[in-house]
Amino acid sequence: MEQTEGQPATSVVGVRLSPIGAIRYFDPRDEALMPGDRVTVDTEDGVQEGVVAIGPGQVLYSEVPGPLAPIVARV
Repeated sequence: MEQTEGQPATSVVGVRLSPIGAIRYFDPRDEALMPGDRVTVDTEDGVQEGVVAIGPGQVLYSEVPGPLAPIVARV
């Protein structure tokens, strides 16, 4: 099923890489992640650790910028 603008994106999580940093979006793959879970993600600056700030289904598809990098692992 294709997602449309305004529809919740069920395969997207928002991760905060620093306590005051912006939220960046990632593909959780098959991980059942919830806000507060610690994860490692692959960024343009290398692998970094962060905290899930926005869980699956809490992001509107129209807010997701382009292709998503996957979550590497849950910590």
